[in-house]
Amino acid sequence: MPQRANLFDDVRAVLPRHQAMFLASAAGPEHDASAGTHQQEFGIAMFVDESVPVVANSSIFVHGAFVDHVEWSTRERSRVAQSIRCDNRMR
Repeated sequence: MPQRANLFDDVRAVLPRHQAMFLASAAGPEHDASAGTHQQEFGIAMFVDESVPVVANSSIFVHGAFVDHVEWSTRERSRVAQSIRCDNRMR
């Protein structure tokens, strides 16, 4: 399946004044057209403007747990949630 090599880095390049956070919920191999294999991570990202003072962050699996696949499964996938706490008094 054609897709970006690193979507997280692509978005981070477009948002240079943001704090970038990524949490992986699963990993596994992706095969390219030349029969090469590359490790891919699946998860959730958050981009917070640098003017927002992040004082805490947290994450939790809301479904399943981290899985490092030998081959991607079509069964249910793990899901992770992330949150941040901001201090608006510092703005």
